[in-house]
Amino acid sequence: MNALTPTSDTCALAKAPDIMSGNARDREARGRALAQKFHEGTRVVVKFIAELKEDIVEVRQDFAVKPQNELICGVATFTEYCSVVLGYSLRHIERILEGNNPALSPEENKAALHRKAKRELNAKVAREKSLSPMRPKSNEEIVAEAEAEHTTEALLERVAELEKQVQIAKPSPVAINHQEQDIQKIHANEIQRLEDEIVKLQGKLEKVNAAYTSLRRDAIRLGNAVVKAKTLDVVQKQAQDFLVKHGDVADGGAL
Repeated sequence: MNALTPTSDTCALAKAPDIMSGNARDREARGRALAQKFHEGTRVVVKFIAELKEDIVEVRQDFAVKPQNELICGVATFTEYCSVVLGYSLRHIERILEGNNPALSPEENKAALHRKAKRELNAKVAREKSLSPMRPKSNEEIVAEAEAEHTTEALLERVAELEKQVQIAKPSPVAINHQEQDIQKIHANEIQRLEDEIVKLQGKLEKVNAAYTSLRRDAIRLGNAVVKAKTLDVVQKQAQDFLVKHGDVADGGAL
């Protein structure tokens, strides 16, 4: 590989104003740091580059947002950075970034991840076949493999379709806001209705209490009258018994 070291003159920095991914100094530092890691660790190529996926994504994003006249490690594009500074083709790096490309939409990255998963599965199956004893496939195995591949493709298509449906079904913030306002209005109306009912019930309760107080007062009066009447009857009977005992009667024959 013809990778340049981070101390090379190709890492000259062009001045540029601060932007979303930091300033030019930060972008240059990230580019140098990634180049240093490649320079020190490229003996175990595939595994090593995969471990640097996040760093590669970050540097690629720096190239996407930087001013046009700004250079990172002496180059203007990520394609040049891959070939000149890292010593790998853009296609090789894109295979590592597959499914995490900041230049693609989330839907495109998901589709890329599906393709990558399918490709890796096919490669794993191919490796296992190469390690197993070679023998002719039976008709049943051929049919089963075809059905499995068809099922896998159908499932991937179904997953993609469901993801689209989920995106479409997601309510917009405006719709959610309107729903919240409608719910608040319904709650306010319900609370007002309940408060009105409480006021009415309080009025009825006051009337019931007044009626109870009046009935209680009348009952007390009636009870007192009954007690007085019973007491009078007892006194009259005692007086009458006394007169009879002594052979006398009240005037008129009765008390």
